[in-house]
Amino acid sequence: MEERQDAEAAVQPAPEPKESALRIFLERRRVTFIAVVLLVEVAMFMAAIVMPVDPNLRQQLVVQGQSTLPSANTSAGALVGLILANNLRVALLEMIPIVGFALLPTSILVSGIIIQGFAASNSVPPALVAFSYLLLPFTFFELLAYAIALVSGTMVIAAWRGKRLHREARVFALEIVIVAIVLVIAATMETVSIINPLVGVLLWIPVAGLVVAVVLRTVKAK
Repeated sequence: MEERQDAEAAVQPAPEPKESALRIFLERRRVTFIAVVLLVEVAMFMAAIVMPVDPNLRQQLVVQGQSTLPSANTSAGALVGLILANNLRVALLEMIPIVGFALLPTSILVSGIIIQGFAASNSVPPALVAFSYLLLPFTFFELLAYAIALVSGTMVIAAWRGKRLHREARVFALEIVIVAIVLVIAATMETVSIINPLVGVLLWIPVAGLVVAVVLRTVKAK
């Protein structure tokens, strides 16, 4: 009897190794979803900067934006912390399923209109300001974090409907860490760009290498 049980145990297939959360996160479908959201965000942000809006609304938003600006003698480290705290709060709220769909476009449009207001008050063409933001990589890193946040909440809903919440929970936890890391990088880049815009533009060099690495890793995770 024991020999029979041993034989049955021997022929049983070994359990498949658990798929890593990082591999799931880098699946082509999810990465494509994030990329599409990022492109939509960039388009919305540029449109919010250049499209004319009601001057009264713009002024109200500018006043609100000025209240959050750091003082002129704020140190670089403190500036990174201020930018990170605000952006991380927004991103974590956007990770809440359904909430992100309303919060993400609102936050992007408001930010764009505030920038438009600052440009108008300094007699700078909004189109030129919008172009300058495209030249600085921190713009894309910040919007990337928001895109990951929105997609994470959406995938939780999809996992719940497909009864895969246990699998998605591990990815969601990883995405919180990834969003935080991306926003730390974005806040650091933005601070560097404020101090020296030319260095901010040159940050595209290491960013290009990072993009290539992520693309290659995504292809392997296919």
